[in-house]
Amino acid sequence: MTIDRFKRFVKDRHMLIAYGASAVIGVSTLYFLWPFFTHQGNVVVHYRSDGVVDVLTRPSLLVFATIVGACIFLIDILFSYFAYWRERVLAYLIAYSTLWFVVLFALFVWQLTRFN
Repeated sequence: MTIDRFKRFVKDRHMLIAYGASAVIGVSTLYFLWPFFTHQGNVVVHYRSDGVVDVLTRPSLLVFATIVGACIFLIDILFSYFAYWRERVLAYLIAYSTLWFVVLFALFVWQLTRFN
């Protein structure tokens, strides 16, 4: 019974679009973030409006942020799976919110590659 429910969850068009796009964007973002994982010095995260470096971080914190993001992605899939059978609209909201956060993470990585 559980396998049939999982198959129906995965075959749902909205879940497939939201989580499929999230996975593709997330994996492609890792491609651009990969050089920072082996970076030896500090990474510039933010500039002030007058052009002075405001925030620096170690590359290990970027690795940690990526791992936390992947864990949150998996937890969101579980939340939407369990909500899918009672409140389908809530499951769709969780799925598309996950897509939105992955897009925001991709924009963050794009800005990071522009700074460094």
